[in-house]
Amino acid sequence: MALSPGTRIGPYEIAALIGAGGMGEVYRADDLKLGQPVALKFLPDNLLSDGAALARFHREVRVARRVSHRNVCRVYDIGDTDGRHFLYSIQSGQKETRGVYLGSLDGTLKREAEGLSHGRHAVTLVRTSDMDLRGSTDYLHSAFSNLVSNAVRYTPEGGRIEISWQSTPDGGARFAVADTGHGIPAEHLPRITERFYRVSTSRSRETGGTGLGLSIVKHVLQLHHGSLTIDSELGVGSTFACVFGPERVLAFETIGATGS
Repeated sequence: MALSPGTRIGPYEIAALIGAGGMGEVYRADDLKLGQPVALKFLPDNLLSDGAALARFHREVRVARRVSHRNVCRVYDIGDTDGRHFLYSIQSGQKETRGVYLGSLDGTLKREAEGLSHGRHAVTLVRTSDMDLRGSTDYLHSAFSNLVSNAVRYTPEGGRIEISWQSTPDGGARFAVADTGHGIPAEHLPRITERFYRVSTSRSRETGGTGLGLSIVKHVLQLHHGSLTIDSELGVGSTFACVFGPERVLAFETIGATGS
């Protein structure tokens, strides 16, 4: 049942319904205790009764929180008040930047993909230039890891996943994850990075998910003055690319030389 504006749920006061779908209702609300607006996603009963799905949901929230800090970006958590389970998010702050050693990060992402795949996909790593980035290793790792896990999740067995780094013509950098998965209908692409938005297909319902992953990616890139591009074709696959300007690129040996 939809909640009316002004309804109190624990410390939250409902302001408006943002959206609703198979993964639950999303409301804009005011946190009366913290004095700031939040987004509340109320979990559907079928998820709460599915132990495996709920466990997967909690794992994704833990991933979301790894890129979050009260002074950095969104904070996600699961709450339970008045018998209703929900996911909430708030936004704030600035980031900390350092040198990000991409050589180590590349290998980590490939191992993560292979671990999630369990041999069901061919995973390759392509790097056409030596470079590093100025930014936060933890936040960028979490963003890139989201793209990698999505590729594994939505690519059928026997498919291919390519993780790549390359320079851009203006001296910037491009990280991309390409897959031979199901592809995304064009009408969903403009909204796919919105918080809690999920493409309503039988495949997405089967694999579950919070609808947070691409929102996390988008926000981390904003913190790093980067952008996300998405190319997708049904039945062919998708490519998600994180593009960074030249001001974010460091010479390959800079991090080791400075010890940062």
